[in-house]
Amino acid sequence: MAKILSVFSQKGGVGKTTLAVNISAGLSLMLSNENKEKPRRVLLVDLDEQAHSAITLASGFFGKLENLDRGPDENIAGLLLQSTQSPTTAIIRESRIPIYAKGNLDYLPSSREKMATVSALLRESQELGLVRLSQILKPISHLYEYIVIDNPPGLSYLALNGLIAASHVLLVTQLETPSLESLNNGIRTVATVQKKYNKALNFTGIVPNMCDFRITEQSKLLGLLDARFPDKLLPNIHRRAEITYAISSGLDIFSFRPARNKEEIESASLAVQEFASLLKELRRRMQD
Repeated sequence: MAKILSVFSQKGGVGKTTLAVNISAGLSLMLSNENKEKPRRVLLVDLDEQAHSAITLASGFFGKLENLDRGPDENIAGLLLQSTQSPTTAIIRESRIPIYAKGNLDYLPSSREKMATVSALLRESQELGLVRLSQILKPISHLYEYIVIDNPPGLSYLALNGLIAASHVLLVTQLETPSLESLNNGIRTVATVQKKYNKALNFTGIVPNMCDFRITEQSKLLGLLDARFPDKLLPNIHRRAEITYAISSGLDIFSFRPARNKEEIESASLAVQEFASLLKELRRRMQD
């Protein structure tokens, strides 16, 4: 059964989607290097109405989107609303990245047109609406080693679905006061979900993202985080231009700055090295 990682933040603008894309790509690349003949697979589920993670995996922001637009219900919205007759496996698509993997990264696309209304419609179903994603993922989880859920920002029925369906949750924050306040809210939400809906949910860790330690306050805030959550803090990711350039080019960071030795994932890029460190620690925690 897959390990299902929910990438979660109740605040927007913390780089959650970029993180989810690069985590998914890095995991698929690692699995490709471990078994070149038949690598285990990774699935990225795009629950965000902006559909940015699916767009990146499909074609990039300046590519052709025919692969993404297969019909109004052939996406995660159609599955959640039960408005499609297609099985989940027919809606899942293969990503074109990472370039040096073995085609073992798939994705469930979002819908810009429909996702804005999905949360409200799920709410009408009350308790049943909270477990809809779990019902979608459970029959296919044996096909994947990892499933990564890119949640929408905020606390909605969609985001709750993303937590209830998961085996592990990763909280994302920036080292800024509003983001840290949101992090505290997110931790409380995770605790509530663990108590009421998903006792098996593992709080895997916190990623300080888009860090800039030239700002003195950020170093102080990281120290406070480390003191308060010493066992939860994961390797941080700096704000780096090449991460932005990679996504703008429709690529993950491992494809944008690849290693010379294709047997490895780490290159000379500091951004790649940071993501590689994060992934190694994430995998270790998810295996424990």
